[in-house]
Amino acid sequence: MTELGVSFVTLSGTGFVGEPRFGVEARARAAAEAGFDAFGVRLAEFDDPEDLSELLELPARHGVSVAEVEFLSGWALAGDARAAERWIPQIRRLADEWGPFHLTSGEFGDGTLDLDIAASNLRSIAAALEPSGVTLAVEAFAWSSIADYQIANEIVTRADAPNAGLMLDVWHFFNTGGTLDWLGTLPSERVAAVQLNDGARVHDDILAHARSGRLLPGAGDLDVTGLLAALHGIGYRGRLMVESGYPQLFAADVTEAAGQALAAGRATLEQSQER
Repeated sequence: MTELGVSFVTLSGTGFVGEPRFGVEARARAAAEAGFDAFGVRLAEFDDPEDLSELLELPARHGVSVAEVEFLSGWALAGDARAAERWIPQIRRLADEWGPFHLTSGEFGDGTLDLDIAASNLRSIAAALEPSGVTLAVEAFAWSSIADYQIANEIVTRADAPNAGLMLDVWHFFNTGGTLDWLGTLPSERVAAVQLNDGARVHDDILAHARSGRLLPGAGDLDVTGLLAALHGIGYRGRLMVESGYPQLFAADVTEAAGQALAAGRATLEQSQER
């Protein structure tokens, strides 16, 4: 059976921007009680807090693993990888405590992208993290310099790192022009991780929609089950992370949000298997 995890944003109570309404322990407990075997955290939550050792122990205390850490930016547009590499010691410590996970990566800002430089920087970071079992999962955002998955795929291809691949977020995939035909051409190992959600196809204010309009899978207009079927067709069998963010979900209690996310994820998986 496909393993389901729940991403940071889904249980944050606020979204990616700002301080989460629910901390690491509350999210770990809610994920476990809902029935998830794994959840996600934000890298900045572990930026040398005084209680770091205690924070690192919380997932195991509640019986869940950490499958996803986000977000590493500042490498694709940089002349070298040093700005992003400052996080490497911290990421290694997380992996030493939790074991392997994927690290969502990309760029939030726009700018002129040099594919060779971006690939070189990605390769350098990937090499530094490979001994720790960390996989870099590169994501595309329509407003950013990595504006679609073809660009993200080209960077990953040129980087040629065994622990770097694509983060396929359903909403971002379709809203950067991704097609199932193109997805069907990818080798399965190119897909590092998948984030499940839903919503609408949008053509303006994309950043605003991304932060407040990524619905639970099955609640929108996107072909989520088709994407899952396409992933199955290329041989992807990895964990799926439910990552959704919209006002009603953010307003919910963390336990309620986790339960809704698990139910939606399971229902969507069942529907995809019927295709």
